[in-house]
Amino acid sequence: MWEPQIDADSSLEQEFLGALARLDRLRSEHRLDDLLARSRHGDLSPDEKQELTLLLGTLKQG
Repeated sequence: MWEPQIDADSSLEQEFLGALARLDRLRSEHRLDDLLARSRHGDLSPDEKQELTLLLGTLKQG
């Protein structure tokens, strides 16, 4: 069975945290896509409009 070459526990931790960050970004991108698609039909609540604005700012920086 293949096992990654890890030099230290901190490397494993960094790999894990990096994977979590990538998953979080993907979740945000999918949510953004959903909100944008719904916004084209005018189906967003005020809270969703605020969430859309926040996601646009967050993903633009990232």
